[in-house]
Amino acid sequence: MDLSKLRYFVAVAERLSFTAAADFLCISQSTVSRHVADFEEEVGRQLFFRNRRTVRLTPAGTMMLSEAYGIQARVDEALRKVRDLERGMVGKLRLGMLGTPTQKIFPLLTKRFHRDHPGVALEVQRLSWRLVNEHLHKGRLDLGFTLSMGLEHFPDLAWESICTDRMMVVMPMDHPLASEDCIDFSRLAGEPFVLPSRIDAPAGSEWFSGLCAKAGFAPRVVAEPEHLETALAMVESGLGIAVLAGHVAQGASDRLRFVPFADESSCTDLVVAWKRDNPNPALPLFVEGVKAHLREQPMT
Repeated sequence: MDLSKLRYFVAVAERLSFTAAADFLCISQSTVSRHVADFEEEVGRQLFFRNRRTVRLTPAGTMMLSEAYGIQARVDEALRKVRDLERGMVGKLRLGMLGTPTQKIFPLLTKRFHRDHPGVALEVQRLSWRLVNEHLHKGRLDLGFTLSMGLEHFPDLAWESICTDRMMVVMPMDHPLASEDCIDFSRLAGEPFVLPSRIDAPAGSEWFSGLCAKAGFAPRVVAEPEHLETALAMVESGLGIAVLAGHVAQGASDRLRFVPFADESSCTDLVVAWKRDNPNPALPLFVEGVKAHLREQPMT
């Protein structure tokens, strides 16, 4: 069905006047008459009784007018949805998040986004550090909450920093170094280390190996558990010490001590990252929401 002819039909049917319809549409009366006649031929029914003095709807015309309103409403709704999709107002955003690092900021940012853009569904996955980065790189996620350490290996990713975090030594409260205010990394030579799995955190493993080499010793790694919670439990049990970002202390046992390194350059950023060529129109809206939140409530 030609929607422009439907529009001409509705204009005449609402006014019961070809002249008034032509004035409303800003076209000639002959053009309106021709399009309405074409529309009647397409429908296969006479839609108007008309003579020199009056115009009125036939029963078929009355039914067509009722249906025409529904058709126009559906077309308008379809256009609105398409425009909203292009503006990122509807659709889906696939998010990936780490566990402990994001437990404070993630709910705040997603709540803000849902409030401002309720038409966009958020699909959330909790993933390992490695998988967040890889899924972003492969286009399986639209946006990821991850760490800046190691992102230099993914030049196709862009990111916005949320906060900077210092790397720390994690040890039981009864460890001989637990009373220190800060620790030079070289003092950890010979200590047993419990480290996050190098499979799930290759960037952290690479950074740690470089730190050991710089300090002049080869680390004695006694375990590489898959889950952070397991690593903390092993440290608390006295099986070794760990080197983790300071944010981990938020959910850790009070029987553990987090001591910063003397070298204040041992830091990493918590970031939101995305693929530069990701076409999802909702993505820049989420990123802008992150920036707005941090302007209002900077994280330290």
